[in-house]
Amino acid sequence: MDSFQQEILARRAVFIAVQLETMEANALDGKPIDLGTYTQGVNALSGLLAKLGLKRAMRKTTDLSSYLQESKS
Repeated sequence: MDSFQQEILARRAVFIAVQLETMEANALDGKPIDLGTYTQGVNALSGLLAKLGLKRAMRKTTDLSSYLQESKS
């Protein structure tokens, strides 16, 4: 079971992720967004995820033509 502190951090991470998703949707709709606020949110989310123990991992990559072929299916 997660500790109370981990649960608090996880809730904050979800909140920030939703805020970022909303900003991204607004940008796609042509609405202006504050890139400074967006960048701060990304950095805050990254920090929370790191504290929760989530680390960046390398994904297995393929060449560009294979990737494009896979994305078509």
